Amino acid sequence: MIYHKIGAVILKNKKLLMCRKYNEPHFILPGGKIKQGETPEKTLKRELKEELSVSPVSISYYGIYETPILERKM
Repeated sequence: MIYHKIGAVILKNKKLLMCRKYNEPHFILPGGKIKQGETPEKTLKRELKEELSVSPVSISYYGIYETPILERKM
C-alpha cells in the first residue's frame, strides 16, 4: 500500500518546528495524508489548521522523499 503524505518544514530563528502525536515517542513534521482529489497545498493548509491552528503565509515546494513502510510491533 502506498500512502501519499505531505509535511511542512517550518523554520524560525534557525529552529525547526516538530510535532509529537499523543502517546508517541517520535517527533515528526506537521502535516498528514493527502485526501483523494486534494492538492498538496490544500492538504498542507488543512493539516496545519487542524494540528496547530495556523494558516501558512507562503508555501514553497521543497522535494519528494520516499521511505519504506515499517511494520509496528504491538
